[in-house]
Amino acid sequence: VSRSNVSQAPENLPNRREQAKNGVLNPDAPLTEMQRQFVTFLVDQQMTQTAAARAAGFAQPGTAANQMMQHPKIARAIAERRAEYAAASQVTKKKVIDGFLESIEMAKIKADPLTMIAGWREVGKMCGFYEPSKAKIEVSVNGQVLIQRLNALSDEELLKIAEGDPDVFDVDVKVIEDGDEKA
Repeated sequence: VSRSNVSQAPENLPNRREQAKNGVLNPDAPLTEMQRQFVTFLVDQQMTQTAAARAAGFAQPGTAANQMMQHPKIARAIAERRAEYAAASQVTKKKVIDGFLESIEMAKIKADPLTMIAGWREVGKMCGFYEPSKAKIEVSVNGQVLIQRLNALSDEELLKIAEGDPDVFDVDVKVIEDGDEKA
């Protein structure tokens, strides 16, 4: 290797070094000590992500926690650790829901509506009934054309639209929900 080749190192070398240090270049590389501690604090100690990163010794725990949670190797380690706990305790989602349903029945026998509601709320959370609904909005090329036409209108024409004059625009609106089309 000639001296000239060494002095012309690629510009992205520091980035590649940083990636290699963090295990990005080799996702099968073992966890670093700090990454392993992060997983341990997060799963075993049930800390928040930021608290786990701080306890593991990261200088910027908020940023580090976010990066760690997006790292496939870390996510896999967390999932494996949680699976170990689930296997050791023999607890499944079905068993937890069955336990709540049994408790709800006991509360029903005792005529305790607040406990029944709390039980049903937990079952609903576990089943995902409290997740926000997702809406998908699609704007076609026709929508862009409509926007361009609106921008080209005079104030007088826009006032006619605002007053509800049906002769100004002929527009079709389709609402799409969960793949079904409704006119």
